[in-house]
Amino acid sequence: MDAEHGGLVPAGSAQLGQISRDLREKLSRSADGLEVVEHENGMLSVDLQGRFQSVSVLHLAEDGTAEMKCLEDPEAVQRFLDTSRRPVSAEREVR
Repeated sequence: MDAEHGGLVPAGSAQLGQISRDLREKLSRSADGLEVVEHENGMLSVDLQGRFQSVSVLHLAEDGTAEMKCLEDPEAVQRFLDTSRRPVSAEREVR
């Protein structure tokens, strides 16, 4: 988001790197280090520590059409971004 104008702008490489790191943690399906806690009433719970999430990814095409996917795997997110990354003209208005 452009702070000055409020419009959408492509993410820079530093932003994409941070997004990638954050997504890898959130989309992780690793159970390493997770502990099952048994409560007094017999209920079991696990703190997932921010893992096991999904992410919605949106691509706006040059013609104004949008494609959105809900993904649970970092590699699937990367494939979607790689195949949908096409140049968008600077004049195009995003609504």
